[in-house]
Amino acid sequence: MDALEGQVAIVTGGSRGIGLAIAKALADQGAAVAIVARSEEETTDAAMLTERELGPVTLLINNAGTPGPVGADWEVNAEEWWRCIEVIVRGAFLCTQSVLPKMLNRGSGCIINVVSGTGTRPVPGLTGTSIAKTALIRFSEGLAEETKGRG
Repeated sequence: MDALEGQVAIVTGGSRGIGLAIAKALADQGAAVAIVARSEEETTDAAMLTERELGPVTLLINNAGTPGPVGADWEVNAEEWWRCIEVIVRGAFLCTQSVLPKMLNRGSGCIINVVSGTGTRPVPGLTGTSIAKTALIRFSEGLAEETKGRG
């Protein structure tokens, strides 16, 4: 029997890079895996479709992100900078909102928010990503405290 047989996973940002590697590894271990889109409506729809097609979501991997603009903060495009933060932080928040209530009702489930070293130290030229990953770390810590003892 595979280690993750019976598990249903959603992987955001799973169409390439780290997300694709995560999705493949989960599938190789027996999990049923869905890869989802970024918008709020698509995220909610994907979570509902995943549950309808594969069963209750037991594992959410919030991996979607963008490196954002690279350069000095006073020179980069402000919209691209903000979009980087929005994709990483808001995306994880919306996906979590889509699956966590049902996990709590069942008393089981796991959410993994993918971060990087940019969330733990300053990285000149990548402050959008750094801010977003730091926020994702704090979001993860807050969720852990809020759900402590609830499975």
